[in-house]
Amino acid sequence: MADKTNMRAQRAQSRIWRALPLLGVLLVVAGCGSGKTSPTGARATPTPTVRAAIVYVALGASDALGVGAGNPNTEGYIPLLIARLPARSQALNLGVSGIELHDALARELPQALATQPTLVTVWLSGNDFRDCVPLAQYGADLDRLLAQLHDQTHAQIFVANLPDMSQLPYFKQGAPNGGACVEGAGADAVRTLVEQWNSVNGFIFSARGGELLSNRPEDQEMAVLCLHLIQVSLALVNTLMLQEVLAEDTWKAPMKPEDWRGLTPLFYQHVNPYGRFTLDLTQRLPLSLTNIA
Repeated sequence: MADKTNMRAQRAQSRIWRALPLLGVLLVVAGCGSGKTSPTGARATPTPTVRAAIVYVALGASDALGVGAGNPNTEGYIPLLIARLPARSQALNLGVSGIELHDALARELPQALATQPTLVTVWLSGNDFRDCVPLAQYGADLDRLLAQLHDQTHAQIFVANLPDMSQLPYFKQGAPNGGACVEGAGADAVRTLVEQWNSVNGFIFSARGGELLSNRPEDQEMAVLCLHLIQVSLALVNTLMLQEVLAEDTWKAPMKPEDWRGLTPLFYQHVNPYGRFTLDLTQRLPLSLTNIA
């Protein structure tokens, strides 16, 4: 019995000696990172880090800087938004006067991504519109900007539409030194162009899953109703497709109760939102109306 006790004691002592070098390393590391101490030798209490409630980044041009407002520091739309943020929020205004969307990809977007915002506003269409940047280029640049914000941050993104530019004094004066599409254009022509540009914003908004683009209740209602119509139509077509597939015993026989419970008509991985589609409203979709018992 004594021999066994001695053997246990020797093994325990061996473990202690083997652990001493590791203990020494831990003490050295702890000593290096101990920071300041009080006169009594007690460690100072670390200051807790408070996470920002919202990290807001504004991408824009002169409008983001408040140009045209009576007091740009308080009456511009960015200061007004910042004033309504909750306590402990952070805000960064990246607006550059006169900038176009393509240039903002290099001058504003990188810093916006590095900030890792939770809220982003984008209003970068005014100068492109004035200079008549081709709509295809503007749309491609907007898609690229929103794609990177969507893929590299977790922010809610709001894209502003163009207002009725025909009401601005500059366009009432014939847009002197503006692009060929707006210089000398009348109010109706300017409004038509605005609708075309906003339609590009609307298409990119739908493709990118962004937020509502307008603060006008009728525009928001129309966007939601269109989305609802698309969802209902998609569910109908998908239901007919499922019925046609499951009408075949090859697919229906292996179905278990949990498989039936997992069926949903609202799937969209097979839908291509881009490209040209020719519709013939005189013909039905080639789907049967087989009823599944």
